[in-house]
Amino acid sequence: MPMIKAVTFDAGDTLIHLWVHKTRRFAYLCEHIGIPLAPDAAKLAARACERFFQERYKGPSKHLEWWLTYHGVGLQAAGVQGNLRQLAQDIHEVWNQLPETWVLDPEAIITLECLRQRGIRLAVISNWDGNLRQTLQDLNILSYFEMVLDSHVVGVRKPDPAIFRMFSQACKLEPAQCIHVGDSPDADELLALSVGAISVLYDPLECFPSKGGHRISELSDVVEFLDKM
Repeated sequence: MPMIKAVTFDAGDTLIHLWVHKTRRFAYLCEHIGIPLAPDAAKLAARACERFFQERYKGPSKHLEWWLTYHGVGLQAAGVQGNLRQLAQDIHEVWNQLPETWVLDPEAIITLECLRQRGIRLAVISNWDGNLRQTLQDLNILSYFEMVLDSHVVGVRKPDPAIFRMFSQACKLEPAQCIHVGDSPDADELLALSVGAISVLYDPLECFPSKGGHRISELSDVVEFLDKM
């Protein structure tokens, strides 16, 4: 097996999370409408929402009914009682009113530092809306990355293999020398496998069977995975 020379990361729900870590996001929204969720219920809701999103999300355009169904799935999984449609609407209003605030995965810095100390080249390959570089800059991690491929900027979305080849060709690397880490089986895992890179699925909720790659439950596990290769 070729020596690993680079690790590429997805951004959203891998390196960074909207408001809070993805495992706590549904509970966070419920708290805003006065529904505290016990830890077990919060995890069940987060897992149900994650599965719904990954199975039913087919592109950037989602209408209101899609979102109400998404929130309803979480409420049902958490065992919440009452008018679930109204509660889903309340959650959606909170979602729209909260400012877009991205936070680092709690293990992002230690993971990036460990990889950099090992001489691993780093990049981000993400389906984003055009401001990814600025978002990473605001979170003080942009300097870790040799390249940032924002799908809106480059005009190609994962899992189209062309977006990975933009990185590998520019950096003169073979895909087999690269690990790609992301949270989506359909966008990230399939992208890596389609180009011959090593796929590492970041699945903290343990939702998905592997499509042929490897799976980690904590972001820093990618360092241990690398060390075992």
